[in-house]
Amino acid sequence: MFLGLWAQRLTVMGLAAAAPALGQEIPGPEPTPVPSPAPPDRGLARVGPFWLTPYLSIGQMGYDSNILLTPEGREGDFTASGGPGLRALLPFAGFYKLEVDGRFDYLYFARNPDQRRLNASGRAVLERATLSSRFAVSETYQSTNSRIGFEVDARIPRSQERTELEVRFPLLGRLSLSVGALRGAERVEGDSEFLGNDVSSGLERDARRGRGELEFAITALTSLFAGGEFTRYEYLRDPSRDADVIRAAGGLQTKPEALIPGRIAVGAIEYRFVRAADRSATRRSVYLDVRLDFPVSPRTGLVLSYNRELDNSVFNVQAGTPTILREFYGVELRKELSAKIDVELRGRRTKLLTDGKITIEPDGPGPATGVRDDVIDDYWASLGYRPRERLRISIDGQYIDRRSSLSYFRVQGLQAGFAVKYDP
Repeated sequence: MFLGLWAQRLTVMGLAAAAPALGQEIPGPEPTPVPSPAPPDRGLARVGPFWLTPYLSIGQMGYDSNILLTPEGREGDFTASGGPGLRALLPFAGFYKLEVDGRFDYLYFARNPDQRRLNASGRAVLERATLSSRFAVSETYQSTNSRIGFEVDARIPRSQERTELEVRFPLLGRLSLSVGALRGAERVEGDSEFLGNDVSSGLERDARRGRGELEFAITALTSLFAGGEFTRYEYLRDPSRDADVIRAAGGLQTKPEALIPGRIAVGAIEYRFVRAADRSATRRSVYLDVRLDFPVSPRTGLVLSYNRELDNSVFNVQAGTPTILREFYGVELRKELSAKIDVELRGRRTKLLTDGKITIEPDGPGPATGVRDDVIDDYWASLGYRPRERLRISIDGQYIDRRSSLSYFRVQGLQAGFAVKYDP
């Protein structure tokens, strides 16, 4: 059960990297993970001025005892994924580089052919980077049917596309400025219904974003930052969801070379629904984002993380705003038992809280209405063996416990499997 929720660990990886995911998603089963990109000054083969790196990714392989994530009438299936990809790198004019990456990923289900899908993704980045400045413009595309977080268990076929611009440069002394812009679009294939809710109306949207951030270097490895961003969301199928989202935050961050690398951001976020006539259509919340990496010893690492975020909810609310408050607590422990054997442990708790009541209509139990208040506990363990520096073979296990104010969403699961991961 919930085999897909640990499926990102079940990877036999080929060469190079692919485009990152565009939305907030959870494993289950997801597009095949791929290794980190090769350094910008090399690849597998050089053709003229280009460095080319073909790769083959083989993702999760195993048995899922609850492929549709239902509390009753569970259906099991064998799943697998994988596909080819190609990365091309063109360094030029000193600090410039052009990187293009594309791949295909086929999701296979033995007993559920309707869940099978060939996905594609691609990303192109033009970048100029020095020690003190950076300019980058990128275009990303992805087709996927991955799950949309813990909120929706169904796999929704959709495409995501975005264009981003980022500029960072020094201002005065230790002060630097970073600005950026984003244009994004998400489209759903056909009409997608989940438990009686037309979730496509909450997914199909256009986004426009602008942001800015000031950074003051206290030391070479530690800095203070403060900034904000403004995003306009326009929903194609339900214009009443159109919203302006304003986020402002500041805090402290350290570079990876610091004694305790990490970032602490504290601020506020506001969802303002622009087509609403009353003030109740605005929702505000505290925004927090914390990640601290503690090197306990040369062979032991501890990571603590916390995130509090206000986001769009794809469910249709009866009152209030179509938003959901997400909270995430996490702790990770990495320990090298010997030169070739290591263990990784992870515990996470995720909380979901809708602003208003939703109605779900599952088969069997009948309709249910209420505020959705979920708590998901996720425990994961991995014992790994590294025969080579970049190759890891492991045995993995995971336990999931989801509790909810709506009984349909209450699910538990225990999984075990294996993983083989190679980073060239």
